[in-house]
Amino acid sequence: MNEKRLMSKGDKMTIEEKLALFSDSDIEFLRMYLFSHTSLDTEMLTSREREVFNLLLTDKPPKEIASFMKVSYYTVDFHRKNLYRKLGIQSRTELFAKYLNAAV
Repeated sequence: MNEKRLMSKGDKMTIEEKLALFSDSDIEFLRMYLFSHTSLDTEMLTSREREVFNLLLTDKPPKEIASFMKVSYYTVDFHRKNLYRKLGIQSRTELFAKYLNAAV
């Protein structure tokens, strides 16, 4: 991971470009850190929404998340939409961006 590049002030990289700099172990660490140490309020999420939230911070597609959780794709989509609404976001990219910014 190129920490100097990530920490430069005026950085104009997209979130996708920033995430590409991380290894799989870095992503796993960030996912766990962000879920447990963000300053953003996640208390209003249900336990299932938190589970979906945690899995969305991985690279798993929604159908794989559904299979992992042993629920239908539509159930995952329902929880995803609810947590996006509660967190004021509209996409998985915004989820990463919001929580990467909160951790800094």
